[in-house]
Amino acid sequence: MISVGLVGCGAWGPNLLRNLAASSALRLTAIADHHEQRLEAACAKYPALVGRSDANALIGDRSLGALAIATPASTHFALARAALAAGKHVLVEKPLTMRTEEAEELVALANRLGLVLMVDHTVLFTGAGRRILAMRDAGELGAVTHLDAVRANLGRFLPDVNVLWDLAPHDFALIDALFGDEPTAVEAVGTAHHQPGRHELVHVTLGYPGGRVAHVHLSWVSPDKLRRTVIGSSDRVLVWDDLAPSGRLKVYAYGIEPMAALAGLPALPALKVGACHEPALVETEPLACVIEHFAKVIAGKESPIAAGEHGVRVVRLLERAQAALDRTG
Repeated sequence: MISVGLVGCGAWGPNLLRNLAASSALRLTAIADHHEQRLEAACAKYPALVGRSDANALIGDRSLGALAIATPASTHFALARAALAAGKHVLVEKPLTMRTEEAEELVALANRLGLVLMVDHTVLFTGAGRRILAMRDAGELGAVTHLDAVRANLGRFLPDVNVLWDLAPHDFALIDALFGDEPTAVEAVGTAHHQPGRHELVHVTLGYPGGRVAHVHLSWVSPDKLRRTVIGSSDRVLVWDDLAPSGRLKVYAYGIEPMAALAGLPALPALKVGACHEPALVETEPLACVIEHFAKVIAGKESPIAAGEHGVRVVRLLERAQAALDRTG
């Protein structure tokens, strides 16, 4: 069993800590955090852990075969690069890095050293996310034509990223998996009233070849928490409401029927909605699935779902959306 260390126990770190400690595939033995109270709380809850105030202590620890990194996004690149250079497999909290060139460098380094580099894009490991991807793989989804997502809440403002970099990686990871290519056009608008230069509300539109389109609405300033995604394909529409108490994923069959032309007017298509199906979902905590998958990829038992290359494409989308946001002010 591979020993793993956790770097960072701030906002997302406690979730990784809990799931790593419960893992039967990895053995969590050490944690690092520069915040003394967080470190003491973690070690008090899990007395067997070795606590360090400096991440370099874990990076240089030869007894550790892997590191999980849950630190501010701006620190991901330096920490992941050092961990890979030290011969460790690495699982990084999203986003992988803040620049595409940095993400590509990490992938190249991991490939050169024969190490696993993964991003914890948990959306791909949810019950609904896995079911949607399984439908795609089985040819049940048809050709995806559009995606419309809302991810909103009263969020916590972060010191190093805006709402785009905080929330969009979830939706961009799913979009990348479903659309399978790069957008030809990226547009974004937003507001930054509470932190000048750091947007708290953003709308992103991605245009793809063949008229396909994806739209993502992101907000830190919504009193209603929303996690809803609508996916349209050639012959069905999927509605994923991640906060619904039941029936989180609904699949609607539909088709287009021409209407008879009215006098002097062209014939218009009519949308015909058919039966609704609610697929059974395996509801396991997504992060637990990420960690189990990470261990299996290290062992050579599975191919990575959220590999470093996937993380690169998501970072590239984020950069293009940020550039569009900068252009619109």
